[in-house]
Amino acid sequence: MLGSVRSEAAPNENGIVVFWTRRAATCDECREDRRFVAAFADAIRHRYPGCAADIAEAIALRACARSSGRVGRTAAATALSEEAIDLAVRAHLRHRHTPYDELLMRGRDRHEAREAVRAKVDELMAGWLSPGTGSGAHA
Repeated sequence: MLGSVRSEAAPNENGIVVFWTRRAATCDECREDRRFVAAFADAIRHRYPGCAADIAEAIALRACARSSGRVGRTAAATALSEEAIDLAVRAHLRHRHTPYDELLMRGRDRHEAREAVRAKVDELMAGWLSPGTGSGAHA
């Protein structure tokens, strides 16, 4: 089944209106995406039992968004590889539980900012390796 085509417009971060065309997702694509996100979230919970189910789902939804270019859309992710799971969890923790984004906004280079928060991210990931030890990373 083919989806419909529609044109959309929205301002970008600089206030410039950008136009694009998007094919609406088919019902089959939506069902496939929901199954994949659920499987990815389950894989996160299996690898990181200290991660709450709602957080695992949020990580999976973000990482697996169609056409996002994020780790959840890679071949490794579709195979539910540990590397893909780790990358998605690491990205979530970096953005949600460290000053990473603030460092970027202050002009720090991405690699430098990642290095600055690496120890905190590693600590939080280690805390999620055991059930009930989420180390304060709740959202």
